[in-house]
Amino acid sequence: MSPAGGTGGNLAKYWGTVVASVNQRASTAELWGALKDAAATNPSDLAGVSVFDVNAMRSAAAGIRAATDAFQAADLSAAIDSTMVAQTPFSADLGAQAIRPVYNVSFERTFINDQGVQEGEMRTDRFVGGLPGTVQDLLDTVANDMTTLYGGTTTAVGTVSITMGR
Repeated sequence: MSPAGGTGGNLAKYWGTVVASVNQRASTAELWGALKDAAATNPSDLAGVSVFDVNAMRSAAAGIRAATDAFQAADLSAAIDSTMVAQTPFSADLGAQAIRPVYNVSFERTFINDQGVQEGEMRTDRFVGGLPGTVQDLLDTVANDMTTLYGGTTTAVGTVSITMGR
């Protein structure tokens, strides 16, 4: 599926809207309403976008939600398997993934900044070639990165999702 959508549409700009709607388990009508609201200042962005384009993106977003749920439900000692990894419309094709897999591990982070204020953010770690073997190993790697790369004092890690990258 082309992330552009349709015949020149700019559906890729609204990937976040599609993901948010899927995570909220929005109906088809609610998803289309969210897309139209998001494109209100640029309605021509949705010109040429078909129901098939939106459904393909919705399906990819639902795959991410399902993989995230599988990861979150797994025992810490569980091996990371294909049920925990999702494709996006922007993932490399399967041939490229087989030669050089790239995994994007996104996670919610709550931390205390240098001014003592609690903040939240989304972060993504990129793994080229492979992932740590178990859920615990991956969480440990992410925790180490939070300490060494991102600053502040991490107080919580929320939802973790794994997608194939480029």
